[in-house]
Amino acid sequence: MPRSSERTPATASSSGERRATEGGDATQAFMSFQVVSFDRRFRRDGFRCGVDALDQYLRSGLGQDAARHIAHGFLLIDTGERIAGFYTLAAASVMLQDLPVAWLRRVPKYRSIPAAIIGRFALDSAFQGLGLGEVMLVDALERVVRSDLAAWLVLVEAKDIRVVRFYQKYGFLALHDQEPLRLFLPTASVRALTAR
Repeated sequence: MPRSSERTPATASSSGERRATEGGDATQAFMSFQVVSFDRRFRRDGFRCGVDALDQYLRSGLGQDAARHIAHGFLLIDTGERIAGFYTLAAASVMLQDLPVAWLRRVPKYRSIPAAIIGRFALDSAFQGLGLGEVMLVDALERVVRSDLAAWLVLVEAKDIRVVRFYQKYGFLALHDQEPLRLFLPTASVRALTAR
């Protein structure tokens, strides 16, 4: 699985570059991508992921959440500093009774369990289908396990069943049958996943 950080290019291939088609033509260009902390200096107005609410959040909501310490934002940028994707990380908790019954014996009997949540996660339409979603997800998970904050699990809230399938490829499980779009991955599994 690819590894990434703010200092080294985040890519979907081991060579450090990713083949992508630009401008809808047949010209193939090699691009490098890097995950960096959110900064207002990056142009956000051209980002289009296909979900208006996520586009709008990147343009205006993310800066406000970052300033209020509600969420940390991270941007996947190409060599021209165009935003290819973004995600947010924040602290969260899960009530003990919300965990699947099979998992209850694995956790201490506190009222709630500390968690990290990947709150928003989107790729610009021009960069979809290139494997960059995996790059961002692995980067997010690596940040969780490197953090000084304790988190027993990582939460995500998928927008639809297609997104659920994406997360399931990496071992995420539904919290409830009644809430199939709310998924979790224990931090122990995250460590194993990111160590590959």
